[in-house]
Amino acid sequence: MFELSVKAEFSAAHRLAGYAGPCARCHGHNWEVEVRLRGRDLNGLG
Repeated sequence: MFELSVKAEFSAAHRLAGYAGPCARCHGHNWEVEVRLRGRDLNGLG
């Protein structure tokens, strides 16, 4: 069994057009994403 795991952190900004609250202005969030792939065997490229 082979497993590959990649974890990344990034920041992104956006605004909510047409929204009347404080989030209508440009604001940001911090994100953490983890992706795991698993397979029984590898092909010729590894």
